[in-house]
Amino acid sequence: MSQQIFSESWHIVSGLNLSLLPTVSVQKQNYRGKEWYVLKDSFNNKFFRIKPEAYQFIMRLNINATVEETWEKYLASFPDITPTQDELVKLLSQLHLNNLLFFKNRAQSLDVFERHNEQKNKMLKSKFLSFLFIKVPIFNPEKLLNFLQPFANWLFSRFGFVIWLAVVGYGIKVVIDNSTLVSSQAEGILAPSNLMYLFIVLFILKVLHEFGHALICKKFGGPVYTIGIMFLVFTPLPYMDASSSWSFRNKWHRALVGSAGMLVELFLAAIAAVVWMNTGEGFIHSLSFNVMIIGSISSLVFNANPLLKLDAYYILSDVLEIPNLSKRSNEYFLYLLKKYLFGVEHLIGFNYTFQESSWLVIYAILSYLYRLLVSLTIMFFVADQFFLLGVLVAVMSLFIWVLKPLYSLFLYLSSSPELNKNRVKATLMTMGFVSMVVFILSMLPMSNSIRASGVLYATEFKSLYSVNEGFLKEVYIENGEEVKKGDLIAVMVNEELILDIAVTKAKLEQTHSLELQAQRDIADLKPLKERILLLKEQLQTLEEKEKKLSIYAESGGVWIAPNLKFMQQSFLKKGEHLGDIIPQTDFRFIAVVPQEKAFDLFGSDAQSANLKLYGIAQKTIEVKNIDLIPYKQHLLPSAALGWLGGGDIQVRQDDSSGKNSVEAFFEIRTKVAMQEENPALFHHRLGVLRIALADTPLLFQFMRFLEQLMQKKYQI
Repeated sequence: MSQQIFSESWHIVSGLNLSLLPTVSVQKQNYRGKEWYVLKDSFNNKFFRIKPEAYQFIMRLNINATVEETWEKYLASFPDITPTQDELVKLLSQLHLNNLLFFKNRAQSLDVFERHNEQKNKMLKSKFLSFLFIKVPIFNPEKLLNFLQPFANWLFSRFGFVIWLAVVGYGIKVVIDNSTLVSSQAEGILAPSNLMYLFIVLFILKVLHEFGHALICKKFGGPVYTIGIMFLVFTPLPYMDASSSWSFRNKWHRALVGSAGMLVELFLAAIAAVVWMNTGEGFIHSLSFNVMIIGSISSLVFNANPLLKLDAYYILSDVLEIPNLSKRSNEYFLYLLKKYLFGVEHLIGFNYTFQESSWLVIYAILSYLYRLLVSLTIMFFVADQFFLLGVLVAVMSLFIWVLKPLYSLFLYLSSSPELNKNRVKATLMTMGFVSMVVFILSMLPMSNSIRASGVLYATEFKSLYSVNEGFLKEVYIENGEEVKKGDLIAVMVNEELILDIAVTKAKLEQTHSLELQAQRDIADLKPLKERILLLKEQLQTLEEKEKKLSIYAESGGVWIAPNLKFMQQSFLKKGEHLGDIIPQTDFRFIAVVPQEKAFDLFGSDAQSANLKLYGIAQKTIEVKNIDLIPYKQHLLPSAALGWLGGGDIQVRQDDSSGKNSVEAFFEIRTKVAMQEENPALFHHRLGVLRIALADTPLLFQFMRFLEQLMQKKYQI
C-alpha cells in the first residue's frame, strides 16, 4: 500500500460492531479491465462502488465482532491486499452517510433518521443554491412501464434500430434538400405567435424523451420509481430517475439507456421533417416544423453535450468506464492542487491510469469553465426578461462562484488539519499564485484588437444590369475574361418584343397603303400622316429596346459574373444584376463595427491593421489609412454581412433585401493594394479587418467589455 497502514482516526471506528444492512444487494461489474462491486440500497435506490479488496473486508464484517478485530484477522490472512486504516475510515464513513451500515450498539432507526434528515438538509441547501434547477417528483411509473414493456421490447430491438436508421436518414435528406427553406422558416420560430406552440411541443417531446429512458431501462431489468417535473430556469420540463441502470453489467446497456431520449427525439424530428415537407401552410405544417427544430436542436445542442449533466454526460461516463465522472474529476483535481500546490503530505492517493487521470483533469477544467459560461448565460437571459430577478441571480452567482470558494480557501488555509506541518508554505504558495494571476490580469499588457467583417470592392468598377426583361440566349464572355469597351458580352431575347415589332411594322405598312389611296382627299390624309408618325416613334422605341437586349461592355476591365453562365435560357427581369467590369485598379474594403466597438476606435489611435479575405485566409494583407465614417448607419454595404447572408449583423425581418440592420453601426473604409495574379476575382469578396489597438491588460479589456455590454443591454 502506498499510504501508511495506521491512522490517527482509527479509534473512531475500531470499536464499532457493524455490518451491511440486509436491504443492500451486491452487483459485480467490470470497469477498465478491473473488477468492482456495486452496492445497491433497495430502499432508496442508491448505489455505491467499492474495490474487490474493500468488498472482501466489508463482507467479513458482522455485528458480533468489532471493526478492529475483523481488520486484524483480515490483515493476518491477506496482508498484501488489506485496506489501510485511513482507507477504511473513509470507506466506512461514506457507507454510513449513505445509510448502508447496521450498528449493533446504537439506535439504528434513530441513527438512520438523523442521517436522513442530514441528507435532506444538504439537499435543501443544494436546491437553494441552485434554485434555477428544481425537481418535483410526481408519481411512480412502474405499473405503466410494466404495461408498455412488450411494446418497448419490440421498439428497442435490432428491427426497431433498422427502422430508426431509415427514418432518420430520410429525414436528414429532406432537411438537406430543403436547407434554404428550413433556414428561412426558422427565422420566425421565436415570433410571439409561435411561442405557445413551441412550448407545447417542447413539453410533449420531453415527456416522450423521458419515457424513452424509462422504457429501455425497464427492458434491461432496471426499475424506474420516479417521474416528475423539473423547473429549468422557471421552465417546467419532465424528468425521470433511471439511476437503477448503474447496476447493469454491460456498459453499452447503460449507454443505451442514456441515449434513448435523444434517439426518440431524433426519430420524431425526422418524421416531422417529412410531414412538414409534404404539407401546405397551416396548423399541421407549423406544428411539424416546431417538432423538427426542437427535436433536433435540443438533442444535438443540449443533450449531446457531455459538459452538462444531461444524457451525453452519462453516456461518456459509461463509455469511458469512469462512473460519477463529474465528482471524481473534481476530487482528483482538488487532490492535485493539495499535493502539488499546497504540498499536503500523506494524502490518500488515487490509483488511476495515465489515460484515466488525463480524462479526469481535462473534464474537470472544461466542465468548470462551461458551468461558469452557462451561469453567465442564464444570468443575462433572466435579466433580459426580469431585470431585478437577474440582479438576484447575479448576486447568487457571485456568492457561488467567487465568495464561497474564497471563504472555503481561507478556512482551509487557516484551520485545516491537513496543513498543520506546512501551513506557512501553503499560504505563501497561494498568495504567490494569486499575486501572479492578479499581475497577469491587471498589469501585463496584452494584445488588444477589433475585428470587423466587411466586403472588398474595386474603386472604379462598373455594374451591368438587364435594361429590359427577356430570356438570356447566349453568353459570349466567360467569368474572369478581360473585355474592352464595346465588346458583346451577352444577348437576351424577348419574343413578345419581337412580336410587337412585327405587328407595329405591319400596321405601318397598312397605314402607308391607306395613305396612297387617300392622296386625292386632303381631309383623310392628315389623320393618316399623324398615325404614321406615331407608329414610327413606337417602332423606334421597340427597336431600341431590342438593341438593348444585347449587352455590351461600357468600359474596359475584367468581366466578373460567376453565375451568369448558369442563367442561360432563364428569364431575367428588368434591372437584374448581370455582372461587374473590374478595372485593374486599387480596391477599397468597407467594414462595419457595432457602436460599442467604434467607441474604442474613436477613443484611441489604431496601431496597425491587416486584412484576411475568405478564400485566401492564409495570406495577410497589410492596410493603411483607415477611415472611420463618423456617423451612424443602418444600411449594410452588402447583404452577405447580415444574418440572412450568413454574416454577424442582425437585420430586420421585414426587410427582404437583408441590408437593413436592427442596431446602428459605423463604417470603416480602407484602401487595399491587391497583389494577386487576377485581383479582379476578389471583387465582392468577404473578409475580416483586424485593427490593432494599444496593448491593454486583460482585466481592463474585460471591464470595458462588461461596461459596454451593460450600457447596450440595460442602459446602465
